Amino acid sequence: MFEEDDPFTTYRTPTESHLCWHLIIFCGFAAWALGGSIAWAPPFLIAIGLVGMLLYFMHGSFVPMGRHPIGTFMRNLWPFWVSLGIALAGLYYYPVELLTVEKTEQYALVPGPWWLPANTAAYSSWLPLFFKGCLLITAYNLLEISTSSYMLKKLLTILATNAMLLATLGYLLQILDSKKILLSISAPHPGFFATFTHPDHWGAFAFIWSMVALSLIAQLNRQHSWRTTMANRGVWFITGTLILISTLFIIPSPLYQWLFCLGFGLLLIHTAILNFRHKRRTALRTAYNFASVGIGVCILVIPTFRFIQAWMLADKDIHQITPAVTETTLTWSYKLALYEDAWSAFCAKPLFGWGHDSFERVLAFYQNADISDYYFASAHSDLLEMMVENGLLGTFVWLAVPGYYFIKFFRLKHKRTLSYHLFGSCVLGLIAALIDFPFQNPAFTISFWIIFFSAYSWSSVVDRRRQC
Repeated sequence: MFEEDDPFTTYRTPTESHLCWHLIIFCGFAAWALGGSIAWAPPFLIAIGLVGMLLYFMHGSFVPMGRHPIGTFMRNLWPFWVSLGIALAGLYYYPVELLTVEKTEQYALVPGPWWLPANTAAYSSWLPLFFKGCLLITAYNLLEISTSSYMLKKLLTILATNAMLLATLGYLLQILDSKKILLSISAPHPGFFATFTHPDHWGAFAFIWSMVALSLIAQLNRQHSWRTTMANRGVWFITGTLILISTLFIIPSPLYQWLFCLGFGLLLIHTAILNFRHKRRTALRTAYNFASVGIGVCILVIPTFRFIQAWMLADKDIHQITPAVTETTLTWSYKLALYEDAWSAFCAKPLFGWGHDSFERVLAFYQNADISDYYFASAHSDLLEMMVENGLLGTFVWLAVPGYYFIKFFRLKHKRTLSYHLFGSCVLGLIAALIDFPFQNPAFTISFWIIFFSAYSWSSVVDRRRQC
């Protein structure tokens, strides 16, 4: 089904405008500050996220939100309350013990009963938990406050442009051979882009916003002709998209290069199928559709074969010394070894896990000493790391939120094409989380939640309007 023109050319409520700029600041600050892991940024980001509570209740003064808006708000935060309860229960059991062996202080890990909650983060690391709560507040605001496609389109366009500016800044730093950002702030790493400290983190961020930008371009092409799109400053948006995509192929991160090729190929094929179903077809348009399918299939097959050959099947030396903070992505053999160690840590506490932000401490006791002279602060698999820190219960609690709305999306009567493309980008991001750690970077995490709930809202606003 082709996109219909949005009847609203401005914000429908004042809080829609406030929410749009709140999310732009929220995501933009995370990309510029937390992309480089600035130590003082997380508390400020949590404070910015809490502004979402004010916007939620402000919106109630313009649009009726039911008889119990406070109860609805508290109920929507149920994953946070469950995780908070588990964390508070874990305060009563701290499994790290200090021992003195021959006048030498050593630490020992005592797992205790497998069903008992624990808090290995030494009572002080609550920021990750409250950060997740702020993300939930922000995500639910997109569902409650966004009532027009105008706001969602503006939000996604500005945030995609922000990613393009970061890529352009990275190129300028490399061309000028400069180690400074904005004249005074030092870049965390001069080898790749802007403020990001790891190529995999930049690869994940650039990948998901490249897919969003391509989805927006495809959506514009469905509504307007290419000539109209170019006349309305579309040429600058397309140029920025190409700059952003090009960064994926000059950083040492083959996973996100492959995911981009996979997403781009599927996008071309899906767009061609929609065009074939459209009634008004011309010979030129039909040739364009066949070309899109052919190029899409080639992009799916050739890069996938190259990815398997270059990364998955290449000979690796597991005893090669590779530091925890490296300029390149870890070899596949190293990742498999880390996965085995993380699985051992998970099996010791399978129900509730070891507590938020505890992986770095726990893995030091489970890491195989023969693998490397270094210990790792991440499992390089977000799913495994979440299971170690939160257990099966905590992992289910947080995965249930996107899972519920993904299922709810397919129950909508009217599903728009851009929603499928945005959801597809998020699904590819989740695939990356199985064998890499994109969600360890807050800029990607915030982007994922905003894109995911924008995908649902893009169709739900039309569904609600047609039911009225």
